[in-house]
Amino acid sequence: MALLPVLLGCPMYGSTDCRDDRRACAAGLTCDLRTGLCVTVERSAAGERCDAPEQCAEGTTCGDDGRCHSGSCALHECVTGYQCEVVDGGHTCVSDAQ
Repeated sequence: MALLPVLLGCPMYGSTDCRDDRRACAAGLTCDLRTGLCVTVERSAAGERCDAPEQCAEGTTCGDDGRCHSGSCALHECVTGYQCEVVDGGHTCVSDAQ
């Protein structure tokens, strides 16, 4: 009788740390840069703190000062780790990791 090896706690795939690839988080989630986990966040209004563009409400962008600003990145520099690109005809902060 052959014994089958049992692997406990060892995933058969790479890292699940979203800090390695911020695109790894599903729609509606963002990467928590402290833990490396994908988490849901409430969207912040203009003037509130942010670490990623997904954290800001529609019609706002996460600026280089770590705050949500009304308007797109055509008007405000993107937060660290993102660059402003034209996507579907509008200016959007896109991860540098892409």
